[in-house]
Amino acid sequence: MGLCRHTLVFRLADRPLFAALLMGGLTGDWLLALPLGITLELLWLDVVPLGSVVPPQGVLSFLLMFPLARLYGWSAPGALLLPLLLAVLAAYGAAFAERSQRVLLNRLMPAVENFCRSGKGCPPGGALLVGISLRACWQFALYLACFILLAVIFDGLDSQRRGPLLRTINWPMMYVAAMLGAILSLRVRRAYATLLAGLCLAAVALLLEYRI
Repeated sequence: MGLCRHTLVFRLADRPLFAALLMGGLTGDWLLALPLGITLELLWLDVVPLGSVVPPQGVLSFLLMFPLARLYGWSAPGALLLPLLLAVLAAYGAAFAERSQRVLLNRLMPAVENFCRSGKGCPPGGALLVGISLRACWQFALYLACFILLAVIFDGLDSQRRGPLLRTINWPMMYVAAMLGAILSLRVRRAYATLLAGLCLAAVALLLEYRI
């Protein structure tokens, strides 16, 4: 997942929509794969992985949600809302772990510089191997932990037959909510003002609808 971000050929593999197209083609479950991929893609559309920026790993969120949703036969966005929010938090947790790993690997730089000067210390190839191995281990451990946690939540909601009672929510509503990332990617104050005004109007409409 995170390894793909630093390669030229496989840069698209770090996008949720790419994972959705791939998994949809492999499984034929386009009705679940595409809405999930589009929602997660829109959510982080404003994040550009340049320099030291470590964006949330949206592919991790998709790879957590898609197999579990298929396993339990859930496809309604209202039922998937709570697990989806937790999967989004997992993507941010993965980004935090990657930043921490970068700080940890920076400690190898003096040893690499010493090797280049005197031949003593850590060779560049060794440092690269340590970095790849460490990243592979923590990404696998993080995915496994998040998968087990979400599986427990799915199982609890499924066994009690009372998932989130949000039946009125549909995928277009999820797209609109996720378009916050697309609007933020414009970097235009008028777009931000339009978003704020739209949210206020939506809140007023809900208050009038339900007479809260």
